[in-house]
Amino acid sequence: MKQFFKMTLATICGIAIFLVVSGLFFVISLVGMIASDSASTKVRDNSVFVIKLDGTVNERAESGSPLDAFLNMGDMSAMGLDDLKSCIKKAKNNDNIKGIYLEGGVTSFDSPATAQQLRDALKDFKKSGKWIVAYADQYLQGAYYVASVADKIYLNAEGAIDFKGLG
Repeated sequence: MKQFFKMTLATICGIAIFLVVSGLFFVISLVGMIASDSASTKVRDNSVFVIKLDGTVNERAESGSPLDAFLNMGDMSAMGLDDLKSCIKKAKNNDNIKGIYLEGGVTSFDSPATAQQLRDALKDFKKSGKWIVAYADQYLQGAYYVASVADKIYLNAEGAIDFKGLG
């Protein structure tokens, strides 16, 4: 009987220690996520806002499951139009940002309306007197349409433009 109580007490102590250690990891992770979410970026003077148009631009960024975000397993190439427009608006109102550099790539948009809204946000950015420059190795139709608002558009010497027309 003495052996039974000894093993039962050892099991209960082991479970208690496991719960305490797991709780500490959970609290540390939670504090880290909250701290990283509330951190703000300090923009230095004469900065350039870089927008990498590579991947898919959706109406809204897909958050996925909380586990995907925690493990960083979500599709990082999918951008949300609402996030892009918000960042462009913040860049317009920030005096330290002097312009936008559009780095093009193989970009697809949910719809032509998505490309139109992004282009309109960039056009609104230009009203602040700041510049926009675009560069890509190749432009697909939607990306070229968005880049057409730029002051200068550059294309790699061996690049290509896939433009079939907006029909």
